[in-house]
Amino acid sequence: MQAPPRDQVESVLADIVKEYLSRGEAVRVTGLGSFSVRHQNSSIERTGSGELKMRPPIDEIVFTPEP
Repeated sequence: MQAPPRDQVESVLADIVKEYLSRGEAVRVTGLGSFSVRHQNSSIERTGSGELKMRPPIDEIVFTPEP
């Protein structure tokens, strides 16, 4: 049995990671690392000119490589 092409494996892995992260679940890929989502609440920041600016909340994808 022949192994699937590398780009097909990467595409399937990316789809799986996206699906789990969209549900708020972390994903660990043995030999590679972990993917998770970190939520940052909105905040008020002061610009260089002293003006106040609202930063919207965001969800960030975080990758932690295996040692």
